[in-house]
Amino acid sequence: MLKKFLSASSPSPVRVLVSVFLVCFLFFLLVKIDDYLSGILYYRNVYPLWSPDGEKFAYVRAIPPQRGEEESFQIRQKNIKTGEDILIFNSPPGFVYANVRFMEYSADGGFLFVKLSRIEDGTACFTRDSLYRFSAEGSGGEEKWELDKQSPLDVVLAFNGERFIVRRVEEKGELLSCLLIEYSFPDIKESRRFEIPPGWNCFHAAYYREKGDNRDKLMGCGTYHSHRKEDNNRYVLYLFDDKKVIPLSGRPDRIKYRSSRNDFIFYDNLITRKFYRISTGGETEEIPLAPMESEPVFFTLSPDEDALIFTGSNGSLYTAHTEKTDKIPVNFFLQSYFALSPVSGDMLLSDGESIYLLKADSEDKTPDITPMTSPCPRRRMMEKYPLYKRYMKKRGDFLAEYYRKEMERENRETAPPSE
Repeated sequence: MLKKFLSASSPSPVRVLVSVFLVCFLFFLLVKIDDYLSGILYYRNVYPLWSPDGEKFAYVRAIPPQRGEEESFQIRQKNIKTGEDILIFNSPPGFVYANVRFMEYSADGGFLFVKLSRIEDGTACFTRDSLYRFSAEGSGGEEKWELDKQSPLDVVLAFNGERFIVRRVEEKGELLSCLLIEYSFPDIKESRRFEIPPGWNCFHAAYYREKGDNRDKLMGCGTYHSHRKEDNNRYVLYLFDDKKVIPLSGRPDRIKYRSSRNDFIFYDNLITRKFYRISTGGETEEIPLAPMESEPVFFTLSPDEDALIFTGSNGSLYTAHTEKTDKIPVNFFLQSYFALSPVSGDMLLSDGESIYLLKADSEDKTPDITPMTSPCPRRRMMEKYPLYKRYMKKRGDFLAEYYRKEMERENRETAPPSE
C-alpha cells in the first residue's frame, strides 16, 4: 500500500509531505545508528611501568575524543596478584596521552611522579613542562609544579622519583650557556648546580647508582652547538659527580648504566648504528653483537646484565648476545616501549591497545604471554562482530579522506599568490 501510495502519478501535497517525512526519518535513524556505533567506548592502554616491589604496575589509558568530549587520558594502577585496577590520576584539561613524557615511582612505591609536556605555540621549541606527584593508591593529595621558562630551551631533563633536573639555557652570541639545576620534592628547593662548558648543550640526563653505593649520581649526554655546522656533531658523556667528561664516538640514543661492570651501554642511532660500552675511566669500545635483522628502537639490559633486550623497528622483540640475537616470538606488533620487572625479570608489553605480561621463565618456543588489561568495549565488539569492524574501518577511511581534502582546500586558499 505504501509503495502504491508513493508511486502515484500525480502526487498530492499529502504524499509529498509523507515522502519528506520518511526521508527525514530514515536520515535521522541512520545518524542515530552511526552515533551509537561510533560512540561505543574506545581507549588504548599504553606505557606500562612496574612498581618497585614488582607486584603492581601503572599504565596510561588514552581516551580519544568521544561524544563531544575532549581527548584525555588516565593513569591507572593494577595489582597483579589481586587483579584490582584503580584510577589514580585524571589528565588536566588540554593534555593528551602523548604529553606524558615519563613516569616514575617513588622508592617505596607510595607515590607516582609524572612529567607532562605540551607545545604552547605550535612549535616544539616552546613547550610547557609540568610535574605531578600523587598517591599510587588513588587516595588524592596531588601536588603540581610547573617549570618557569626563562628560555624556550629550558626543560626538565631527569627525574628519579625524589629529585629532578632542570636545564636552563641562555644564548650568548654564537654559543649556548647551559646550566643544570637539581630540585627535590616535595618542597621544590634547589639542592645542586652543574655547570656545562660554554658552547655545549646537555640534551639528556639520568640518575644512576653504582653497586654498593646508596647515592644517586648524575650523568648526561652533551653536544657542541654553534652556528658553524663544522663544529657540531661532537658528543660527550658527563659524569657530573665524578667531574669527568668522556668523548663519544657517536650520538647516544639511550644510555643504560651497568652496575655489575660499572660501565655504560649506549646505541649510536645516527652514525655507526652500533652498541658501545663506556667505562667510568673513559675507555670506549664496540660491543660485538651478532647481526641484527631489525634496527633497535628501545633497549634495556637483561636482569643479569649479560644481554640486551630491545624492540626492533619491525615491531618485534629481541635478546642480543655476542654469539647470537634471538627473536622472542610475540604474535602482535609491539609498541617500542616495554617495562622489565626489577624483581622477577618479567616484562610488560603493549601492542598499542592492551598490556601483556611476558613471564621471564618462558623457556619453550611459545612464550607465556598473559593479557593484563581488558580490551575496550569497541574492540570487544569488533572481535565479536566482523561486520561492525568493517563498518568502522570504512567510516575511518571516509573521514580520513574527507579531512585530507579539507586540508588541501585550506592550503590552496591560504597559499600566497604565485608571481
